[in-house]
Amino acid sequence: MCRLNMKRTHDLLEIKTGGLVVWRAGSIIILYRGADYKYPYFFVNKNKQNDASEGESTSSSLDSEEGDVQESYSIGTDEVGSDDQTKMTQTPLIKGVGSRTRVRFQLPGEAQLAEEADQLLHGLGPRFTDWYGYDPLPVDADLLPAVVPGYRKPFRLLPFGVQSTLTNDEMTTLRRLGRPLPCHFALGRNRKHQGLAAAILKLWEKCEIAKIAVKRGVQNTNSELMAEELKWLTGGTLLTRDKEYIVLYRGKDFLPATVSSAIEQRRNRGVDVLERKKLSRSSDFQENKSKEIGSSSAAEPSGMRDQKLELAIEQRKKKSREAAIKKTTSKLSQALESKERAEKLLEELDKEEIKQQLEVDKEGITEEERYMLRKVGLKMRPFLLLGRRGVFDGTVENMHLHWKYRELVKILSGETNIDELHAAARTLEAESGGILVAVERVRRGHAIIVYRGKNYKRPATLRPQTLLNKREALHRSIEAQRRESLKLQVLKLGKNVEELKLKLAKSEDTISNAEEDQNIQLEMKSLSAEYGRPDVDLEGNESNSSDQDDVQVSSSHSCWELLEIANGRVGQVG
Repeated sequence: MCRLNMKRTHDLLEIKTGGLVVWRAGSIIILYRGADYKYPYFFVNKNKQNDASEGESTSSSLDSEEGDVQESYSIGTDEVGSDDQTKMTQTPLIKGVGSRTRVRFQLPGEAQLAEEADQLLHGLGPRFTDWYGYDPLPVDADLLPAVVPGYRKPFRLLPFGVQSTLTNDEMTTLRRLGRPLPCHFALGRNRKHQGLAAAILKLWEKCEIAKIAVKRGVQNTNSELMAEELKWLTGGTLLTRDKEYIVLYRGKDFLPATVSSAIEQRRNRGVDVLERKKLSRSSDFQENKSKEIGSSSAAEPSGMRDQKLELAIEQRKKKSREAAIKKTTSKLSQALESKERAEKLLEELDKEEIKQQLEVDKEGITEEERYMLRKVGLKMRPFLLLGRRGVFDGTVENMHLHWKYRELVKILSGETNIDELHAAARTLEAESGGILVAVERVRRGHAIIVYRGKNYKRPATLRPQTLLNKREALHRSIEAQRRESLKLQVLKLGKNVEELKLKLAKSEDTISNAEEDQNIQLEMKSLSAEYGRPDVDLEGNESNSSDQDDVQVSSSHSCWELLEIANGRVGQVG
C-alpha cells in the first residue's frame, strides 16, 4: 500500500472492496466489510466444478491467453414445504485482484457505470494502456496534439441574473461530486495543452466536470503549471488540484460549440447592421451641419459666430463651477459639524478621566540599578500590549497581576509618536505607583519597562477609578481617529473651494469681456448700416470685396472713421 498518500489508498480500498474505512491513523487503515458481506472471490478450476453445500452450482470458463473471464453463476434454492423454485438471474463474473485465476461477482450497476464512462471518452483520443486505476481507461493526454491550428478560447455567455463565481456551498458540492468520478485524462507534460483543452471542451458538452490524473513516474511534473495553462485555455473553474489529480468545472457561462457559433454569427450580423445605421446617421448629420453652417455664415460673419460659441461655453462652465462650489461648501459644513461633535465628545471623556500626579517623596533607584533593570526587562518574554485604547483601568490591573510573580513588567506599544508614548509611560507610572525604568525601541515597536519598587504593596483595588474603562477607552480612540480624518477632509475641501472660486472669477471676467466685445461690434454694425457703409468684419476689413482697389479704399474707411462719427454724435448730444 502507498504510505505517502493514505487518502488515495483510503478511497481505492473503499471503491475496490465495497467496504467502509472506520479508522485510519498514520499508515494503518481498519476496513469494515459490512454485516451482509458475502465472499465474492473463488478460484476457477478448468476441469472440475465445485458444488456448494447450500445447493449452489457454478460454471466458469477462463481464457488463459487473453485473461478475459466470461462466466455465469446460477443459484437455485428449494424452500421447505413448497414446490416453487425461485430462479435467480445469472450474475456475470469479472477478473479479481491478486491472481489471474481469481474472479468476483460484478456489483449491481457496475457494468452500466463503466459503459457510460467509456461512452463519455469515446472519440476524445487514444487511451492510456498503462493505467493503474479502475476502469475505464482514461485518454492519454500526452498523445494529443500539442498545438491545434486555429484554436481559440470558447465563447461564453452568462445568463441574466446569475453570478459568474461559485459560492462556498456550490464549490463544496462540486468537489464532492467530482471525488468518486473516474479519471477522464492522464497527463504527464506541463505545457502545450491545446489538444487536451479541445478534448476537455468536447467532454464538457456531456459532463460538467473534467477529472485529469497526473501520471506517476514522469519526472518534473508540476500540477500547478498544468492547472494554470488548462484554466487559461478552457476558461473553466479549478475545483481541486494536488499531486495526483486536477479537477476542472466548465462554469455557469459555458456554451456548446454549436450554440456559441450561432450566437456569434447573430451578434456579428447585428453589429454590421448597427455600424451601417451609424454611418448613415453620421453622413446625414454632417450634411445637415454643413447646410446650417452655410446658412449661418451667409447670415452673420464668422467672428461673431465664434464669439457667441465661446460665450455659451464660458456660461456653461460658470454654471458647472457654481454648482460644484455649492456642493463642496455643503460637504465642508457637514465635515465641520462632525469635527465639532467629535471634539465635544473627546472633551467630555477627558473630563471623566482624572489623571493622578506623581508622588514627590517616591523611592528612587540608582543609575546602576536602572541599567540592570533595563537589561533584564528587555530580555523578558512575558509582556503586555498597549493597543488602540491606550491607557485604561484594565492596563493597570494587568500590571499589578504581573507584579505578583515578577518585579518588572514590559509593555509593548505600536505608537509612532514619541511624545504620546512618553505621556502614556508617565500615566502608567503615576496610576500604578511603580518606577519608570526606560522607554526603548524594539523590533515590534517600543517597550515601556516599569519597576514595581522595593517596598511594593498590592493595592486593595487593582483597577483605579480615575481612568476610563475598556468601552469608554475604545470610544475615545474612535472619536480621536474621526477627528484626525475630519481635519484632513476639512483642509482638502477648503482648498477645493478656493480653487473653484478662483476659476469662477476668471470665467466671469472672460464672460464680461466677451459681452463688451459683442456690444461694440453690434454698435459698429448699426453705425455702418446707418451711414450707408458696407459691412465691416471683426478686423475692420470690408466683407464681400472682390477687387484689390476696392479693398484698399475700404481700408481707408476703417473702424477709426466710424469711431469718429460715433464720437461726433456723442458730442452733439452733449
